[in-house]
Amino acid sequence: MITGYQVPYPRKQLTTPMVLDLVEHLTGQRIKTTTWHTYTSRIPGQGVTAPKPDGYFGATAWWYTKTITDWLKTRPGQGKGGGRPRNVAADA
Repeated sequence: MITGYQVPYPRKQLTTPMVLDLVEHLTGQRIKTTTWHTYTSRIPGQGVTAPKPDGYFGATAWWYTKTITDWLKTRPGQGKGGGRPRNVAADA
């Protein structure tokens, strides 16, 4: 999934828009800005969480490229580990 790709922002400090571009570049899936903000504000163990920022430019959070690529390697895929259980008929 991630191996073999040249990252568009090598060794840079990535702000949220750059992180979202990197995720789309490496996985082919876009994460909305609102979803990323939800990931960054969650308490660990309460669903998908983003890594803590590596630093801040004033109030703007940033991450190293390696932080995001490492997170992507451990991030569960779509449809994993959540949601309501399916309603299965008792006779089936």
